[in-house]
Amino acid sequence: MRDLAIDMQRIPELTLMITERADSKGLQDSNAGIARKLDANKHRPENAMEFYRFVHGYFRSRIKQK
Repeated sequence: MRDLAIDMQRIPELTLMITERADSKGLQDSNAGIARKLDANKHRPENAMEFYRFVHGYFRSRIKQK
């Protein structure tokens, strides 16, 4: 349990590392291309930032279905 707590504290650090190295312009809502495709599950994520957007779209669609 202690190891899990330590690992959970590393998530913000890892997230910062990923976002600092990524080009997030293509994932912003104002850019309809890649963001919409990821949200609609029509594009496979090619990096960590795209994966986050893909997961966001997945759960967003599940909420809308209810």
